[in-house]
Amino acid sequence: MATWHGYLCIYQLPPFWTSAQIAEALVALEAIGTQASSNPAHVTAGVYEFDNLAIIVESLFDTAEIARAALVTTLNNGVTGTSEIEIDAWLDFELKNYPNDWATSLVETHEFVESETTAVGWTPDSGFCIAVLPDTQYLSAAQFLALGQWIVDNAAALSIEAVIHVGDVVETYNNAAQWAGADAAFDLLDTAGIPYLVTIGNHDYEGSGYACTAPRDSTWYNNYITQARYTANGWWNGAFYDVADSENAYFTITVGGQDYILLGIEFGPRAAVLAWADGIIAANPGDDVILFTHCYLESGGDLQDGASPYRPGLFCQCGGDYNDGDDIWNTIKVRDNVIVVACGHMLDDGAARRVTDSDGGTSVAQMLSGHIRNQRGTINNGFIRLVNIRTGDTAMSVRTYTVINDVWLEDPENKFELAM
Repeated sequence: MATWHGYLCIYQLPPFWTSAQIAEALVALEAIGTQASSNPAHVTAGVYEFDNLAIIVESLFDTAEIARAALVTTLNNGVTGTSEIEIDAWLDFELKNYPNDWATSLVETHEFVESETTAVGWTPDSGFCIAVLPDTQYLSAAQFLALGQWIVDNAAALSIEAVIHVGDVVETYNNAAQWAGADAAFDLLDTAGIPYLVTIGNHDYEGSGYACTAPRDSTWYNNYITQARYTANGWWNGAFYDVADSENAYFTITVGGQDYILLGIEFGPRAAVLAWADGIIAANPGDDVILFTHCYLESGGDLQDGASPYRPGLFCQCGGDYNDGDDIWNTIKVRDNVIVVACGHMLDDGAARRVTDSDGGTSVAQMLSGHIRNQRGTINNGFIRLVNIRTGDTAMSVRTYTVINDVWLEDPENKFELAM
């Protein structure tokens, strides 16, 4: 058997570029791709490891998926006998900063793929886990279902008390098949009686983040993530910001005698939504709060702000009423009962974290979990992040697992302790 390993870079050229910009970038990217592909292969026992395989994609995500499939087919056809394709990582670069982004892409590629993995299982020594689902927008229906089934199958062994989703449930807001896949996975949680809450990402709004006819149109999202979906469950004890919509909501779980509020707020929350969330936190000073939203941290761990490349203000879905990550922090830091802030949305390695103290000295663990945004196609592994909270302890453990490959990530970006 010949197994082909490689790091596949997908370069996405924005549709608003001029033909001259596209032509110039294609020449440069072709040179990079040729250089990477022509590097000597490291051959060991029939395993061919290419340093990089680079292809060019001139549009957005659907074409990129086709290109990935075509690459796998091409490699399979080029190998005699039985073969399998193993792409170690999909590296996606949405080239907006013309012409500088592509010049550093391969450097960023090699930074990302230095991740060690292990198939050894893990269970928490004590306490309980909150399961954090990163952006699921590139999961197939079967993969999404497998993710839900894994949570159901392992909830007892891993002491999973609740599940939160940080948004971008789907890639295309009006794709019924994508929503059906998510719907089936959440149905499994409903049947198993596992509490969960799903906030909204830019791709879940009308326009999917690139173009929209009106801000904050969450019709499709609310057709599937309904209030009734939550309130029909016996564990539901929460409330919603809107009369009919569910993207801003919270509920409470009690573990070891301690109440924990799981509070989800929309992408780039409006001023009134942020004030509503702050009111809930302030009204429950004895409850520990786990806050989650789609966009909060940068890929490097800094707070997302008004200068960030993927800030809410660049997306028409937010209109003119939105708050950045630093605005959210400045609102909640005056409270001493927020212990975790979780988010997704960002590109690059999809994992970052920071711990900063509230004004009263409470350590707040803040983490970016956006793994699936740059690991797509056949290696879209159904990532899940488990936050192990031990009541009364001064630290929490964080572990990351890929459901499709049955692998626990062991690198320091995905296995770590955070003060609390």
